[in-house]
Amino acid sequence: NMMYRHSVTIYNAETMELKQTIPDTVRLFDFGYSKYSGRYKGAPVEGAFSPDGEYLYFTNYAMYGKRFNKEGTDTCSPASGYDKSFLSRVNLAKGEIDAVYPVGSVPKVVKVTPDNKYILVSNWCSYTVTIISVETQKTVKSIKIGRYPRGISISGDSKFAYVAEMGGNRIHRIDLDNFALDYIPIGSNPRAIELSPDGSKLY
Repeated sequence: NMMYRHSVTIYNAETMELKQTIPDTVRLFDFGYSKYSGRYKGAPVEGAFSPDGEYLYFTNYAMYGKRFNKEGTDTCSPASGYDKSFLSRVNLAKGEIDAVYPVGSVPKVVKVTPDNKYILVSNWCSYTVTIISVETQKTVKSIKIGRYPRGISISGDSKFAYVAEMGGNRIHRIDLDNFALDYIPIGSNPRAIELSPDGSKLY
């Protein structure tokens, strides 16, 4: 993912050969967002594959085009009024973007639950996590996290999501059955988090 070159590149993992370069440009109108006319560039940041390997989701730090005129920064808050952005989905068989999803301002990390039920996106400037239903292709919940949500890890049984609050000192745990929220107090400024394969430890 290359936000400044506005593209995603795909390589052969064995030969390291470049297979394809996919532009981040989309026509939002074609995906049902009627207030946006013309073509829009994104800024690919991070990505996650669907469990079945059919799709790649990537976050766009910002969008560029008509109606987008206040790009977010690394120091911000919901009161800053920065533009909201979109998550893009690449159909890997076709090698093209075939879906986009509205998210918050300056989306960072994206993860897909192992059961392929939800897509989670941490929104840096909105202080939220967007939860999107794979089945309905719609946002089902926006959860307030606190200053600068970043890393996400999801339990193997898809019951819980853990989110790092990089501007604070907490790891938030989201119950993905009812979206209840609690947290684990830790040291300052957690960034990336990973669950052990057996789900017993969080690093």
